[in-house]
Amino acid sequence: MLYKFYKNWEEHQRRHRRGRKAEKDTCEVIARYCRDVGKRRFQCGGKRREIDCAVPRDKPVVTINVKVGVGEDRAKRIKEFAAELKEVKECGVKYFVVVYFVPEHEKNKLEEIRTEFLREAPFDLVVLTREELELLVKKLREWGVPDCV
Repeated sequence: MLYKFYKNWEEHQRRHRRGRKAEKDTCEVIARYCRDVGKRRFQCGGKRREIDCAVPRDKPVVTINVKVGVGEDRAKRIKEFAAELKEVKECGVKYFVVVYFVPEHEKNKLEEIRTEFLREAPFDLVVLTREELELLVKKLREWGVPDCV
């Protein structure tokens, strides 16, 4: 019994470490091109919101929510992202970006996975690999986000 608890706890901790690393990596790539980037907590619609990476951080024009996942969790995560999209758009955020890093063994079906996301909600951009973060930087410039070069 104790072993099972420890094993579940250990997997939970690994998942959180992967998530924190994904958030850090995402914000670091964007920070190379934009000045005011980072995690943001704010009050919106009577609820306290936490954005993994906001640009600009003080008054977000773009919110970027980051997750690392596998196929079994994807449907649940897509619904969570869709709910977050609706909530932050009601609070004046202009663009909502999903960063959902897929595992190596699923990289052969990126467009299929992207379609799953876009079928659920009109996300402004869906990034599925660390390599695609450069596309996000390009979009920030294209959208005219303040303080991004």
